[in-house]
Amino acid sequence: MAAGRHGAGTGTGTTGAPAGAGAGAAPPGTRAGGARGGLRVEAAGLTKRFGTVRAVTDVSFSVEPGQVTGFLGPNGAGKTTTLRMVLGLVRPTAGTVTVDGRPYARLDRPLSRVGAALDGAGAHPGRSGRDHLRWLAAAGGLPVRRCDEVLELTGLADAGGRKVGGFSLGMQQRLALAAAMLGDPDLLVLDEPANGLDPAGIAWLRGFLRTLAGEGRTVLVSSHVLSEVEQTVDRVVVLAAGHVAYDGVLGGLAGPTGVLVDSPDRPALAAALAAEGLGCTGDHSGALLVRPPEGSPVPVDPVRVGAAAARAGVALSHLAPTSQRLEEAFLRLVQRTEQASAAARRQQPPGPAPARPTTPAQPTTPQQPTTEEVR
Repeated sequence: MAAGRHGAGTGTGTTGAPAGAGAGAAPPGTRAGGARGGLRVEAAGLTKRFGTVRAVTDVSFSVEPGQVTGFLGPNGAGKTTTLRMVLGLVRPTAGTVTVDGRPYARLDRPLSRVGAALDGAGAHPGRSGRDHLRWLAAAGGLPVRRCDEVLELTGLADAGGRKVGGFSLGMQQRLALAAAMLGDPDLLVLDEPANGLDPAGIAWLRGFLRTLAGEGRTVLVSSHVLSEVEQTVDRVVVLAAGHVAYDGVLGGLAGPTGVLVDSPDRPALAAALAAEGLGCTGDHSGALLVRPPEGSPVPVDPVRVGAAAARAGVALSHLAPTSQRLEEAFLRLVQRTEQASAAARRQQPPGPAPARPTTPAQPTTPQQPTTEEVR
């Protein structure tokens, strides 16, 4: 739902594209007139511990207006915890995060500035989608007419009178998005919004988010599946094991290009490349893939590869530059970051043993854990 004055709530939100709202169509109900001011998000050194568990460590990134920024990482990487810190729902152990230069709690008119959909669920199953939105609008002091506008906007106009308990997962995702759009916000924060959507729904969502960014709004969307967002985002922040593994344009994930080369005499070709200090591996076709050294930003020069083969008298049947597939590069990056994080934890000295109590422990009344502790 739209982010509120005391914290951002979560909303609930047909799996198909709404009538007349194809991937390239401007969504109905958004503000007309083109550009508007988005809100810049900046995180600096964010760290969050839950007891002895460190969920996020020294996370820094920025999210710019007029762009769709993807917040990527495997499940458990710390994405949702970080988004909740952005929205003031979780207090950082260390570091800061600001929206438009100030903490979320100090924003003026937050409901009309920030909309958020976290966790997907939140509406009472016995309440209709329209009544759920009306309840949120009344709580936030927003005009009731906006409820029908956002139902139309998200393709739920015909389903607004149905009880949420009968909604599919995709419809619940759309209702969550409708709730986030109630205040017509300048910043939209979405956690796994494509979950439950069918291919037509994902295509619709892609066009919807691109239109919002085109109006100048700021869009931050999390996902653990790169393929869901690679046609949507302008830049990505990759989180792994609670650390920022990458922050930049999506194309930079793949790194510098290599060279795919082949010969009727592959053993001789491999020997010729090794003699020139060019490391290679076999690809799925049996050809040799020459990659830059680990961590090198310099692409492999195809001329150098061809010259190495020519000096050894090896005939070539194929020679072409190539790059890693984004999905492969993403998985390799996450794996390296997780391994480095695990190695760093193993090197940390054990903490001091807890001191023994000097007086007998007194029985205490069990307390319910706070919302923050169970998250």
